[in-house]
Amino acid sequence: MIAAILWAIVILIVAITPGNEISKVNQSFFTAKLAHFGEFLIFGWLLGKSFPDLKNPLLLALFWAAFTESLQLFVPGRSFEYSDIVLNGAGGVIGISLKNISLKHKLRV
Repeated sequence: MIAAILWAIVILIVAITPGNEISKVNQSFFTAKLAHFGEFLIFGWLLGKSFPDLKNPLLLALFWAAFTESLQLFVPGRSFEYSDIVLNGAGGVIGISLKNISLKHKLRV
């Protein structure tokens, strides 16, 4: 449970980091989009692992994706992009799905 909460905080910190700080990290458009997908893939996995009795972890992942992206409207140098919410959601779906598959096959990951 702690891992999922800590990862949500990491996502939040990245989301509210001003654009001039983000631009210091040399990343291409592709790398930035891959980062959106990857951070929520990990978040989805951790949600599935930390909260196995949660009825619909996808709703929580999608809420966090929309919330953190919306915060960027108020952060200098950052912008709101629907495509980022889609990538975040896709990462969350795949992370949750992979965790469910591993549970179904009793893989200890």
